[in-house]
Amino acid sequence: MSLTGVSLVLAVVFAVCGYIFSKGKGTALLAAFIMLTPDERRTIDLPTLCRRLHKVMYYYCGGFMLMALFTLLNWSLLYWMSIAVFVYCIYLTIQAVRKAKDEV
Repeated sequence: MSLTGVSLVLAVVFAVCGYIFSKGKGTALLAAFIMLTPDERRTIDLPTLCRRLHKVMYYYCGGFMLMALFTLLNWSLLYWMSIAVFVYCIYLTIQAVRKAKDEV
């Protein structure tokens, strides 16, 4: 499978995860949730955290779409834009998790 195909598949996966998270579901997809003890799980409002993360999933989807366009058109600007989107997504993820911890 080419890099374009892989990027498109990942874009679809992140779009589906974004949809699931927008409904407040999908806590099993969060790696941190699986590692928490039952007492710690009760202290975090996981549906709210999932709803916050759904926008980030859509941004990741957009980053992978830019990467697919880069592989098709070979424009270096698209590559750097996708890298910027991924860095921004990491920042947004960290902020969402910090807000979830602060609200407890």
